Amino acid sequence: MAAGATVSREARQSLRAYLRALLILLISSSLSAQTTSNKPQLKQRSASDAPIFKKSVRRVLVDVVVQDANGKSVSGLKAKDFSVLEDGQPQRILSFDFHGFENSSISLPSNAPALPPNTFVNIPATPERGALYVILYDLVNTGIDDQMAARQQLLRFIDRKPEGTRFAIFVNADRLFLLQGFTNDPRVLRAAINSQGPGPHLPRAFLYGANYGLGNSVRMVGILNLLAGYLEGLPGRKNVMWVSGGFPLELSPTEGEDPALVARTREGLAALARSQVALYPVDVRGVVVVNEDATLAPNRGAGGPVDDVSSNGPVIGGKSGGAVAAQKAANERLARILQARTSLNSSYAIADESGFLTGGRSFVGNNDLVTELSDAAEHGAMYYTLSYSPSKAVDDGSKRGITVKLARPGYRLFYRQFYYAYPSVTHTSEGQAVILPSEMEMPENGEPAFTSSLSTTLLDNMWHGAPLAHQLIFKVRVHAIGAPYTATPEQMKTLAKQPIYAKQLKGKKDKLLEPVQLQKYEIYYALAAHQLQPAKDSHVPLEFAAVAFDQDGWARNANFQRASDDNEAVALQLERATDPSTSRDSKVIRARQELDVPLEATSLRVAVWDTSTDHVGAVEIPLPLAPEPNPR
Repeated sequence: MAAGATVSREARQSLRAYLRALLILLISSSLSAQTTSNKPQLKQRSASDAPIFKKSVRRVLVDVVVQDANGKSVSGLKAKDFSVLEDGQPQRILSFDFHGFENSSISLPSNAPALPPNTFVNIPATPERGALYVILYDLVNTGIDDQMAARQQLLRFIDRKPEGTRFAIFVNADRLFLLQGFTNDPRVLRAAINSQGPGPHLPRAFLYGANYGLGNSVRMVGILNLLAGYLEGLPGRKNVMWVSGGFPLELSPTEGEDPALVARTREGLAALARSQVALYPVDVRGVVVVNEDATLAPNRGAGGPVDDVSSNGPVIGGKSGGAVAAQKAANERLARILQARTSLNSSYAIADESGFLTGGRSFVGNNDLVTELSDAAEHGAMYYTLSYSPSKAVDDGSKRGITVKLARPGYRLFYRQFYYAYPSVTHTSEGQAVILPSEMEMPENGEPAFTSSLSTTLLDNMWHGAPLAHQLIFKVRVHAIGAPYTATPEQMKTLAKQPIYAKQLKGKKDKLLEPVQLQKYEIYYALAAHQLQPAKDSHVPLEFAAVAFDQDGWARNANFQRASDDNEAVALQLERATDPSTSRDSKVIRARQELDVPLEATSLRVAVWDTSTDHVGAVEIPLPLAPEPNPR
């Protein structure tokens, strides 16, 4: 079922009843900590069973926000109301969906049984609603005077955010940090911004200080590309709120600047739009005045426009011999004021255009940051998704303009304005912390850190901080085996393939990593077999994944294993359990996996992927594990 699809109350009640029965079934059947010596009768999937794709067809996705004359989002439109043109040529709409905020995801029933220690399910505790949201908290381009006010208003917004909306928080400081992965829990988000608590939080060293890279357009384009790479594989619309005191992008040629920078900037915005990301620049400075010292200063509470230059006109001194010097000083001050005003207007124009080009909008010149963030969240909550296959089916790298029209007059449309007809692009990160798929896939030695069998679907759900995935519902128990121990030389050779360790060995020939401390974990999965499509033979089309991350998002170790009857790394069982809601027998698939995890790891992300349907379930578990009661 597509996200945001209209679902009747009866259908939702039926789904929740089914979910409750499934959950009780999984919880009531305990996860055994005993390994079995009986191999399950599972047949390895043959190459002939894999799907074969004869032709690749480019589809362009376009998210469209429609607002009326009062700025309110409009629902109820049909595909026939829209038309799409590429470079002025009409295109046939191939798919049409409406995504509203009123529909919610599955969630745990309020009377669900308590889970045993270190046992988890990939179902949210409360319903998830709407698109995905990202707060890009830009400390680099925000002045010290504005950082404290911005942080306080961010906290107020988190307390008022729409219920069920999932937010992630990135921080632009000395580099780009994933501060908090996607969650709909405002308490977790508040703790991250508030710089308190044992969980992820913004280090105070980055607060109220001038960080490297102020006004650097090249660096900012790199940041946008990093976000595009991280968000690309996540389904649906993503709304990025760029909370900043300036927007250093080059969107038009400037004297003295590299002309290629404008092209790279627009390509960066196109990468965001290609990943279904709409940009919402939000200026934390509020109403800004240009004072007599020609500095841009916040004027919070004034509520009026930028002060006119004439109100701060120069006063010429009348002392003998000083008139010329005074006039020169006045002219210089006036020039600085005009330059500051030009800089402010340019910043506003960049914010407007970058939002416009990606299908978002800017919010500038308002002292109420909480209201601006709320308006941005509301703007991106309700939208239509159209797709078409370009009539010009050539990947020649050319820029293609997109125009969406509505048959009904009086509405304003927000959508991506263009794309570049490139073949599939792999985003690179160039030394940033591993928060992106490319860094996890390709370390310095060129060998994949981990790979998946058939598609990127599983990998897209394995990045640190990615949203909870629940197309497949499963239960997982993680158990620490024994005490931490020192890795063997063979284990260190295996770990060296992970990007974090490959980075440490860069440029060091014939060097070995210093042994690290490891903790062995057993991971036990259980999922109801009726979630899978019936197979012609007895094979189970599942793949199991586990990746351990440190606090900076680097993958410390990983294990991707395909279910098969000769795969010792994944021990599978297929057994029957009684569904207490119906007293009927149901098949439950169980799997066991092991992973040696360096002690630096702070989370473990696990997933199950159905290779026949491309459905996936994923959940991220904090490390270290909670203490377990001693068995009697």
